[in-house]
Amino acid sequence: MLSHSRQLSLNQHESPSNALRLFGDYLHGMVDMPPRAWQDLKNISAVRRYSRRHDLVREGEAFGQEVFILEGIMRAFTLDEEGVERTTAFYQQPQFMGISTLRNQGGLSAATYESLTDSILVCVNSDGLRSLLDTHPPLVELAAFVKQQEIERLKKRDSCLMQPSGLEKYKKFRVQYPKLEDEIPHYTIASYLGITPVSLSRARKKMGIRPSH
Repeated sequence: MLSHSRQLSLNQHESPSNALRLFGDYLHGMVDMPPRAWQDLKNISAVRRYSRRHDLVREGEAFGQEVFILEGIMRAFTLDEEGVERTTAFYQQPQFMGISTLRNQGGLSAATYESLTDSILVCVNSDGLRSLLDTHPPLVELAAFVKQQEIERLKKRDSCLMQPSGLEKYKKFRVQYPKLEDEIPHYTIASYLGITPVSLSRARKKMGIRPSH
């Protein structure tokens, strides 16, 4: 039975084995996963650490991995024809970073995925995972949950961007992502909302929020 996400107790000095154990604890809290299913999943998983402002994968590159954020904050962004960044998503611990079938187009990443903080990720081989779905039903349940989670994230983003003004978009963002603005550069938020950094600064000022980033 799937349950809501919970916080993980983790730090940047965790060993890969401990990080995988925490990943396993999280999954066991979501689905009833037999030991064999977990062992097979663990065999195709790897722990990776990324420093702040590091690209996990760039737009147009092949990346056959499912990604779980054990610690940190990631964003997705694309470049328009003039080379301007357009932030399309934020992902926070503990959370799967969507699924590869939604992240990719024609087998290539539809966006660049960047760590906005020092991050610890678990990367699961996509092809290997697909090969396990026939023999481990709990992984099918998990994949369906992650897909639905991504669909809900897209709905949430649409709801934010449909607001009539920059101020209303920012207010909605603060409801959807409490305290996230305290952790990441504000230009990424402005890009996500489709407004300029100056407009974001004005919106924050109207709400009586002191400048920080």
